[in-house]
Amino acid sequence: MKNKTTAAVLAFLLGGFAADQFYLNERPKRLWWLLLPPVAGVLALIAAIKYITMSEAEFDRRYNGSASG
Repeated sequence: MKNKTTAAVLAFLLGGFAADQFYLNERPKRLWWLLLPPVAGVLALIAAIKYITMSEAEFDRRYNGSASG
């Protein structure tokens, strides 16, 4: 089961290498993040903020295929 805190930390620390995308198994975005290194840092920061502000239920629905609660 994927964890939103782990995804946010990976995005913040290693987002330039698309670590959060690999962790969340988001295949369509991986290639774009790796092909656009100058933009990857900004995208990673935005992704980290998105994961932090997303509710647990929404995160579970999107990335774990279920809703908690």
